Amino acid sequence: MLDIRDDFRRSPLQHGSLGRQFSNVPGLRGPLIDFLRNGADQTRHWTDPEAEYASLSDAERRRLDTWSLAWAALAACFPQDPVVHDVFIDAERADPDHGMALVLFIGRFRSDAADEIYVAALDGDPGIAVVAAKGLALSGSDAALAALLKDLDRRDAALVTVVQAITTFGDRARPHVDSLIELGEELDDHVADEDEPFALHSYHKRSIAETIAGFSAGLGTLDDG
Repeated sequence: MLDIRDDFRRSPLQHGSLGRQFSNVPGLRGPLIDFLRNGADQTRHWTDPEAEYASLSDAERRRLDTWSLAWAALAACFPQDPVVHDVFIDAERADPDHGMALVLFIGRFRSDAADEIYVAALDGDPGIAVVAAKGLALSGSDAALAALLKDLDRRDAALVTVVQAITTFGDRARPHVDSLIELGEELDDHVADEDEPFALHSYHKRSIAETIAGFSAGLGTLDDG
């Protein structure tokens, strides 16, 4: 996951082999969609992912890995495709999964339905919350901004991306700059739990402070102009 300021506009999978114009290959989209739909039995709700994955046979692992990666491949090969968008939304409604936020973000999908999935994923683990925050920044909707602002009370590593995402709204986030400044001041007194792998550490706080300072300074420059 690259810095949101460089990455949220462009899919990290749209490079190398996946950067080719696969969307122009006749008849590719349909078989990929059928492959995903026909593999619905591959959907798994893990309780102990590491142990359960280790218990699978080599053939089962290959089927599961191929089916799982196909979602990202479809999104990367057909970004912003309305048919692909509906396939993802229908799949999410049939079997809600925070992982769909990543797939939608890879495909750069923007819609009210995608916003709902991004917002729900903010409650997921920090890794998924980072993707969700980037998706909401990409969306740029009023609902997206409101959800990000509500998430400022989190105190894990995803807070860095949440703050960065808010600043992408530019002048629309101006009414909340005081809240961001207060957050930066509050974090000076925040003590991280060193035993928590996703805890908010000093380098996270420094990144947040720099983002807020740069954002508030930029708004001042706009006022001067």
